[in-house]
Amino acid sequence: MIVELGVGLLAIGALGYTIHWQRKRMKMERIKLVRTREKQIKRLKRLKRELERKK
Repeated sequence: MIVELGVGLLAIGALGYTIHWQRKRMKMERIKLVRTREKQIKRLKRLKRELERKK
């Protein structure tokens, strides 16, 4: 009984740990996407300025 309880607690802990890391990884991926978008916007604005100067 005690062993089964310990195994159950271990399984619950492992599940919680997995969920924690999945959330953390998703958050990091979201941050990367935002940074990528910001870089793209900066490039496009720079390109737009250069094209306007050449006109």
